[in-house]
Amino acid sequence: MATGIDFSFSRVPAHVAARNGHAFAVSYLTDQDSAHRVKQWRPEEIAAYRAAGLGVAAVWQGGFDDRTVAWRGGHARGRADATKAAIESGRLGRPEGAQGRPVYFAVDHDVSDAELGLVSAYFDGVASVFDVANIGVYGGRRVIEWAMASGKARWFWQTKAWSGGHQVPGIHLFQRLHNVKLEGYDVDVNDAHNADYGQWFDVTPTDGWYPRATRLELPEARTQPAIRPTQFIMHSIAAPWDVQRLFEYWRDQAGEESHFGLAYDGSLGQYMPTTRRADANYSANRRSDGTGAVSIETASRPQSDDPWTDAQVRVLIEVGAWLHRVHGIPLRVCRSWDDPGFGYHNLFPQWSTGGATACPGPLRIRQFSDVVFPGIVRAAQSPPGTSFPTPDLEEEMKVLGGELRAGFDPIGNLVIPPAVPNGRSMFVNIGADMGRVRGRVDIYVTGQGWRRLGEFTIDQNTDLAFYPLPQGTRKVNIKRLPGDGIHPDTPAAWNVEII
Repeated sequence: MATGIDFSFSRVPAHVAARNGHAFAVSYLTDQDSAHRVKQWRPEEIAAYRAAGLGVAAVWQGGFDDRTVAWRGGHARGRADATKAAIESGRLGRPEGAQGRPVYFAVDHDVSDAELGLVSAYFDGVASVFDVANIGVYGGRRVIEWAMASGKARWFWQTKAWSGGHQVPGIHLFQRLHNVKLEGYDVDVNDAHNADYGQWFDVTPTDGWYPRATRLELPEARTQPAIRPTQFIMHSIAAPWDVQRLFEYWRDQAGEESHFGLAYDGSLGQYMPTTRRADANYSANRRSDGTGAVSIETASRPQSDDPWTDAQVRVLIEVGAWLHRVHGIPLRVCRSWDDPGFGYHNLFPQWSTGGATACPGPLRIRQFSDVVFPGIVRAAQSPPGTSFPTPDLEEEMKVLGGELRAGFDPIGNLVIPPAVPNGRSMFVNIGADMGRVRGRVDIYVTGQGWRRLGEFTIDQNTDLAFYPLPQGTRKVNIKRLPGDGIHPDTPAAWNVEII
């Protein structure tokens, strides 16, 4: 019988769960405008658990004072909670629809027989949003037995609390230990009574070897300290070498190596697993918390003054998307030398001995911002196996849309692909089905920093504005301001296009 953990505010890293023998973890979906938002699953956490070969599942429990008795709100509250749970789980990639995966809804209370009618009405509200096949329930014996008999849920997670020592036959999970310490983290311990206990994904464990690279293993590949990769840093070799020649150089040049080598024709070699330190990034190699950077050396002219070839660009995008999926490296440009994300060697002085390097050269740095990083974002957000041609300027002028909430920054200062040429404008469209939306648009311009582009007020799906953009615009940030006329939980759809 597999064991797993569930946790809330105490965020347990995947490697801690794995080395203590656990096979899965359950964490929360919850209100994003409450203090409990910090206990919700994060994309990078889910990616790390999958990469470690562990399953993940989720439970909804609101973040306000009535969270343990929300079911007393009946159908209306069930529908409201399920609507939020659908939004939050969708952001995290939960498979949806009739063949989707479940969310457990918490009934975190010792419910009496007389109160089961309210529980029933609550789950009727949940079923107005979720397919019944994707509805789970967490609770004590009385609630689980009611759910099984009523058919209003298909997944059953029983807690030892309020169960009188009795396990209900047919449950998927049993929470048998409460408030225990796991290497200093607060967790509950669960048993899986079924191989399918509602986990969202088939796990994708990795040993750190990219399946599409030629494996040229260096002797230190099994002896260097372990790392948890949080960055991907791109270099130029300053030599037109193929992957075999670079392997020989690292093998004979003791004390330094990269994880990958990339030739002009797109041939990719891997010398070190991504789960081990490689010494190409100086301070980024391995930090005191066990995190580190993955490095790739790319063939170039000796002066590092040539652009990446189309074949090199394609492979850089593919490797970057893979690193996001298996290691959870976030889709952003590193904001500091130890910030998780993507970068190039001379982005921060801490990444090179002596603090100064031209690598990978000005043309490749521009390609990173204009083509490579936007390509990684697009590939990572597409189904695995999707192939892309070398990005076209006009095609890459679009910035993906999302949801805009009060106090919530949906874009995360993502780089605009590409750097905006003179004469371009940004068209912003924001729609709110429920009323008026107020907000602000900021841009980041190379050499100037952040600038406020303007504030807006729109009502009932009104197109917002055209904004002229100065040359060198690299980032866009849109956020809600206080004082609009709708509830903070109501999302306003947005999209941005450079025209």
